[in-house]
Amino acid sequence: MAAKVRLMKLKGTAKGPGFVPMSERIYFQIGEKRVFCGLDFTIQRVAGLAECNGLATVNNYELDSETLIRELIDLGILLNGDELLPK
Repeated sequence: MAAKVRLMKLKGTAKGPGFVPMSERIYFQIGEKRVFCGLDFTIQRVAGLAECNGLATVNNYELDSETLIRELIDLGILLNGDELLPK
């Protein structure tokens, strides 16, 4: 339940590229920034939205900069609404 509430709050305040269709948006809290991206964005591109050099999960698992968000979602490593750590 807490994850759904967090996702709803992110959807209301997140910033990202307007060309990403609403149905394909994935939301993240990165430090103090709230961003959304598309499923076909790389980790490097998401890091650029958050103005940092790289990203890691809250468990300190560093994410490869060339990996697609879609792959990480499919593997269950990331979920829509997750918090990520800037590097």
